[in-house]
Amino acid sequence: MRCLTRTLPPALWILVAGLALPTAAEAYNLDTVTSESCHERITTEALEPLLGIIDQAPDLTLPDDSLVRRLLGSVTLPGTEGLDDQQKYFLLSIIVGVRSPDTEGHSTLNLGALRRVHADPDPRGQYAHALRGIEDDGVAGDLSAIKGTRALIREQLMAAAAAFQTREIAAKPFYVDHYGQVEVPVSLTAWYLGRALHALQDAHAHMLWNADVTHVVHVLNYVEAVDGALRASRDGLAHSGALDDCDRASVQPMVERARGRSRALAQAMAAALLRDDLTPFERGVTECDDMATEPDLCGWLVYNPPCAAAIEAGDDAAMAEVCCDASNAYCDSPYLSTAKQKPAGPYLGCVARPGAGSGAGALALLVGLLGLARRRAGPALALLATLLIAAPADAQEAEAPRAFVTVEGHGSALDDNANGALLVPTLGAGVRAGWRWGRWRAGLHVERNWWVPVEFGVSVDPGALNVAAVGEALFFDGFVRSSVALGASILLYDTVLDDAGTTGPFLELRPAGLRWAVGGGVHLVFDPLSVAVVYPVVRDPPLRKIERRTLFGVETTFL
Repeated sequence: MRCLTRTLPPALWILVAGLALPTAAEAYNLDTVTSESCHERITTEALEPLLGIIDQAPDLTLPDDSLVRRLLGSVTLPGTEGLDDQQKYFLLSIIVGVRSPDTEGHSTLNLGALRRVHADPDPRGQYAHALRGIEDDGVAGDLSAIKGTRALIREQLMAAAAAFQTREIAAKPFYVDHYGQVEVPVSLTAWYLGRALHALQDAHAHMLWNADVTHVVHVLNYVEAVDGALRASRDGLAHSGALDDCDRASVQPMVERARGRSRALAQAMAAALLRDDLTPFERGVTECDDMATEPDLCGWLVYNPPCAAAIEAGDDAAMAEVCCDASNAYCDSPYLSTAKQKPAGPYLGCVARPGAGSGAGALALLVGLLGLARRRAGPALALLATLLIAAPADAQEAEAPRAFVTVEGHGSALDDNANGALLVPTLGAGVRAGWRWGRWRAGLHVERNWWVPVEFGVSVDPGALNVAAVGEALFFDGFVRSSVALGASILLYDTVLDDAGTTGPFLELRPAGLRWAVGGGVHLVFDPLSVAVVYPVVRDPPLRKIERRTLFGVETTFL
């Protein structure tokens, strides 16, 4: 039966989200602000044969594109320091391809978009991650899933070969911090190779292997696990977040094979492109024979041979004897205990799963509330501002000191980029100063706005300097203030796409800030929710942040 929470209205989703937070839809980790890279690291270690393609085909085009030139300057993966621009471009195109099956150009922290990508019911969508399709049932489903994954890798290789003949370049979506999704011109040859490498690497995270990692004994299931329809005897074990962790000690034999086989696949790709020789690839996807001296050159994706033969022969008795399932602990695979950890489950937990701690529930609730605020903040602020402007003035306001200076700090976690992450942290500090006439105040607002990237690395980017004229109104004996600021936002550093000094508009609305007098003309100020539009780059692609801020500060009045 399908998960009933799919029919809930949005407000109730927030409450239901507290029941369980499902395992993230992921394969081997991508390089993000919250995780070390697995795919990029393994791919880079297989780089030498792929760079040989460039050495023997120097006419591979490096497009004269400003976005490409900027991105090439940001390629900083270990082992790539000595690459020239043409090599960096080929690597960049591979990395865009490696990331695309997991993200399709969205942020890795855009959970809604990633769920849609990973829960694709089309079997090809699952084979791109070396997982079962919906129709891949029982032990026969293990074999059909492996055949589907092998066919998809072959298809990517053929597409790479066709693109190699024409040196074709095409725009593909890629997420860039602070900008969101942009279209990057990539070498289609390298992009397809990246997608093929992704599927092969995922086979070592989404399949159970025998002890020496020479053949697969079971294929995991994601799409039915998150749909709440999984029956393990029919659909296989649920996708495991623990197997995805390429730094976990228990999975290192599979990770090492993923490294070696990625390099072997890269060599096979080079042979196919440069010499039209598919022999290394065909040898790679078939069973190693007893004479094989380099095991990584064969057996990349081979299913338990006796079981495969029994399935092909339709011999049920032999299948019961030699195939791997729960009854024989999947032929005593040493990776079974790890595979049972961090299983994928229904999106919002149709059933309460043991081990879903309070921290996960709290995070789910927070994500729901933030999403609701993301949609409803604008109308609420407009209504609140209207009510405040209609509030009566207090007669004592005219007797208050006229000059004011406020020192303040703010933070924000939300942005409105549909292709971006749900949480996009920013922080800042500023000063505003001015003069008062009765309930009205006017002056100058100056602030630094720092931005925290969510996609690559851990850092705080210099952000923008915002300078604006400000107008304020005080209500209820000065206890409540509303303000609007309008001015310029100046980019303070060279981003991947734009130069420092690029300038655009800045707008901030504070509908209801609070002021507490603490004596001597000093006030503590608190704005629980304000909205700022920081827009230093207006041209395409724009750099715009709509920040929902919370602000604290100290104000002094005099004269």
